[in-house]
Amino acid sequence: MTQVDIPHDRYYNYIELTHHVQALAAAFPHLCKLSSIGKTFQGREIWLLTITNSATGADTDKPAYYIDAHIHAEEHATSATALYAAWYLLHRYGSDPKVTILLDEQAFYIFPRLNPDGAAGAATDASWPVPRMSAPRASTRPTSTMTVTLFRCAYPTRRVSGRSAAKTLG
Repeated sequence: MTQVDIPHDRYYNYIELTHHVQALAAAFPHLCKLSSIGKTFQGREIWLLTITNSATGADTDKPAYYIDAHIHAEEHATSATALYAAWYLLHRYGSDPKVTILLDEQAFYIFPRLNPDGAAGAATDASWPVPRMSAPRASTRPTSTMTVTLFRCAYPTRRVSGRSAAKTLG
């Protein structure tokens, strides 16, 4: 039986997570398809794992579960949980009757990290979270004058000497 060794006792950075989802897709090509729904503003792929038994029908023809994780920058546990869910389904298929029925009859769409830029910032930046900036929403490209990424805009503006931090920093 195919095995992908992923220790589930820690959180993974973007490069490590990418390695793990690629390894799962390569080890279980009959059950797992890895695709990207696009790139973040900082150029990271937003990975989607589609997990189903393709021999019993296309994922689009089956009822489906949707799992997304790490929407907000500091939700590291959700990313680990989504990665574990994918690992569990793939490794238990064929040996666990309930998992086998699930993947034969349904599809799973798993986004292990919807906000890789925010996750990277929260994991490495001691000043996280940053003040709210005058930034556009997700449907608009940021301008070159922005000093923070779009996903950092979810936090309230801090006051600096009676003025908003957005005016101070922008």
